[in-house]
Amino acid sequence: MTLDPVVEDHPYGKPVEEFRSVLSQPQEAAEFSPVYNLTDHTWAGLPAILTFEAYDATGQSQSVQIPLTLPEREFTHPVAQELVALRKQLAWSPGFGHQDISRALFEIMARPGRYNDDTGIFLTLKSASARLQHAPGLEASTEVIHMLWEVAIALEDGTLGQTARAMEDAQRNLENALQDGASDAEISALMSDLQQALSEYMQELARMMMQHMQQNPDLQPMIPNDMAQMMDPNALNEFMQQLEQAMREGDTQTAREMLEQLQEIMNQMPSSASASGGGQGGMPQDLQEMMDGMNELQALIQKQETLRDSTEELAEMMDRMSVDSAGRQTEQEALRFILGQLMLDAGEAFPEIPEGMGQAEREMAKAAQSLRGNRPDQAVPQQNAALEYLRDAMQSMSQQMQARMQQMGPPSMGGMGMMGFMAPQPRLDPLGRPMRPDGDGRNPLFPWANVEIPDEDGRRRAREIEQIIRDRSGELERSYEERDYFRRLLKKF
Repeated sequence: MTLDPVVEDHPYGKPVEEFRSVLSQPQEAAEFSPVYNLTDHTWAGLPAILTFEAYDATGQSQSVQIPLTLPEREFTHPVAQELVALRKQLAWSPGFGHQDISRALFEIMARPGRYNDDTGIFLTLKSASARLQHAPGLEASTEVIHMLWEVAIALEDGTLGQTARAMEDAQRNLENALQDGASDAEISALMSDLQQALSEYMQELARMMMQHMQQNPDLQPMIPNDMAQMMDPNALNEFMQQLEQAMREGDTQTAREMLEQLQEIMNQMPSSASASGGGQGGMPQDLQEMMDGMNELQALIQKQETLRDSTEELAEMMDRMSVDSAGRQTEQEALRFILGQLMLDAGEAFPEIPEGMGQAEREMAKAAQSLRGNRPDQAVPQQNAALEYLRDAMQSMSQQMQARMQQMGPPSMGGMGMMGFMAPQPRLDPLGRPMRPDGDGRNPLFPWANVEIPDEDGRRRAREIEQIIRDRSGELERSYEERDYFRRLLKKF
């Protein structure tokens, strides 16, 4: 990887070279899908050229050049954003006095509450600040550039990100040993390192998923089965034993294939808290849309329950005094309107729109009609029926999301023969990102492979909803209760 010649002024950085061996039978094609993560390079975000050169056993060669812009990672953690900005500033003028960057790092270090009082981060920032203060120069700048990236990744991805990188490093070390003809003792030690790294990653992933389940009780029924499938220690041990045996016996072809399959599985594993359910950033887009839809439906159920309770109170008052249910009728219509929008969104996010949503919408319409006739006693059973249908819809969404998670989760390592991982893989670009298949259709196996920009219809619909609610909140002919309710709805925008 080299910088594109069109870039005249650029930050400090060096070209990247990497050699890998591809073993294949004579006269047979060999598919190879290497993955390169270059987001930590100081040239990230700039035009670059990837040059791939292939040599066969007879000395024949072929090369291809691919110009592209190196992807630049985005950070959401405030301290990580500050550190990455200081890292860029340092990369653009390395080897010179950086008293201002040293002071900025010291100020960040001095507020440990901003990074959860992490002692390791505190010491790293202190060391980085001191190096720039007392030992300025290119070597110190280069080391601090690396240190700041590691801290930013730790803040953004948490412990899961650290264990994921350790797992990738162990896998790469084993792959290099296979290429270099390592001894049995070296192979055994590297296999032990890889298995330990895999075990630590799985433990951390399990811990974060359990934490996510505790924070989201409604999702508990659909996650444990997937987690158990992903973290089958017996299947993992069997796979690793077969891999080590192949390497010891000199069966490099089988070992290479198994390592490539392991790499493909690792590429699909989440490497951050957000991707594992602890946040928003790394989750596949369609899965995130499903999650958002379920959260919005849950919020609607809670609002409908609150309205049902207030309608029951009004019905109990009917025997003692006259009642006016106009405010509740307006609220019921508003909830029905929101459900209609959720049905439209569900049609885009889920394979099937839950039948319960349409049934709930009809019961809501009946309840609104009863409230319009000042009959809260009739509206209560209709609202109860709507709630039952909404809960059925939630269960249907949960089942569809569970099926989706089983499709995307790392396949089990057992039960499918020695290789175990025979699911079709997507075509990858030079940086390992899944590419859209030929044609205009979405890849059915990897529908999250391409970033989908929300279309204008979706943005327009959201603006229309907001404007309708905003208009109604300002209509003075409405009662205070109605206008207050619409103002509360606006808070979500």
